[in-house]
Amino acid sequence: MTKIEERVLRYVNRLRKEHKIGRPLKRLRKGEIGDWSGCTIARSLTSKSTAAGVTMSRIDIGPPKEAGSVFGGPRIFGRTTTTPPKYVGDFIDRFDEGKLPHLEK
Repeated sequence: MTKIEERVLRYVNRLRKEHKIGRPLKRLRKGEIGDWSGCTIARSLTSKSTAAGVTMSRIDIGPPKEAGSVFGGPRIFGRTTTTPPKYVGDFIDRFDEGKLPHLEK
């Protein structure tokens, strides 16, 4: 695991704790490139009762709903939005550029 992956994992686990998503993860879950609700960070923040959507400028976490669409993904009602730190944006860039193939689903 690279240093940036370790740093992002710590950030994800902090969000998991704050939002009562579940136990801390030992590694980021695999995800799909370019999918705001299916990327590695979003999948790492998703549980049976929680959905997440991730972009360079925001992370939405809340209960999943079928209706609507935001950024091409499921709309999340009753959500909280947080602005991720720059290193998370750098990680998202690397992931979306295919530079982290071991995290691709």
